[in-house]
Amino acid sequence: MGGKARPPTHNYALVERAACSARISSDRAGREARRRLKTKKEAGSREKGTVRDKERRRLNERKRQDRDRRKEKKGERKREKEREKKRKRERKKERERESRGAPSSYSPVNSARAGVQNHGRLFRELQPPCKWWRWRWRRSWRAGYGKQADGPGERYPRFVGYAL
Repeated sequence: MGGKARPPTHNYALVERAACSARISSDRAGREARRRLKTKKEAGSREKGTVRDKERRRLNERKRQDRDRRKEKKGERKREKEREKKRKRERKKERERESRGAPSSYSPVNSARAGVQNHGRLFRELQPPCKWWRWRWRRSWRAGYGKQADGPGERYPRFVGYAL
């Protein structure tokens, strides 16, 4: 019947529950005893241990160690790759900074003066003063993606921001 949380409606349920729990506990006791006996037997045999068992155990141990070592190596290689990637990224940033001649912190005005026309960020940071500029900016920004800007020969617009 199992352990329900509600009180029994009549005596019959109570009796049944008691009988059931007694049976379960006796079953469990038997199981426990059998298990204990088994483990005791196993423990005895393990202590003696045939030569083959010992060899197998030694082999398994070596296998486990090898596996662990391989995993460790793999992890180390992964970490090394990550470090290398980071170093590369840093070097690239450093080179960009040197070629740009701007300070290390990002400044839209400086990057624009250095001839870097990174449309998106620059335009978003420098608010156009009036509707005409906004239209001009939009036209030029669109033109920057392979369309004509100020003439057929110029792929990127001349306009980089009004604050320069």
